[in-house]
Amino acid sequence: MNGPDIKLLDATKLARELGVSTWVLKGIKIAAVATGDSPFRGRFSTVAWLLDWLERHPEFVASHHLRYPRKAGRPARLAFPAESCAVSELSP
Repeated sequence: MNGPDIKLLDATKLARELGVSTWVLKGIKIAAVATGDSPFRGRFSTVAWLLDWLERHPEFVASHHLRYPRKAGRPARLAFPAESCAVSELSP
């Protein structure tokens, strides 16, 4: 008996099976900790466990739980429109 609910897979293999990036799976891990019903057992999960979790949480969006890291040397975005302040206020 070999099916998707039998094979324990790590994040890389799960991502390949589901056709998503490992970044999405990291978002699922973080969101699952917040909801208290993680489909992961340590580093491993099955395709069936993940699909069940996604079915129970249709509101899941990976970018709500993760942000891409800012590139080195790039300033953070301003929280307010640039037109609302003078340029001299922004420069050190």
